[in-house]
Amino acid sequence: MWKFKISFVVRETKTERDIAVWERELEFEKYPDNSEISDRLNRISLPPGCHIFGNAKVEEISSK
Repeated sequence: MWKFKISFVVRETKTERDIAVWERELEFEKYPDNSEISDRLNRISLPPGCHIFGNAKVEEISSK
């Protein structure tokens, strides 16, 4: 099991204003590639009218 801390900017689509930096911990059965991380990020519920802006910062926390 691999655990990562993912940090990303949440941006309001209409105004293009950054509203927050979110952090989430994600677990994977095997070491993920970029597409697996991206797929998991796309499943995170964001406030209405918002999207993830730019590249997420990915930090490995642990592996088992």
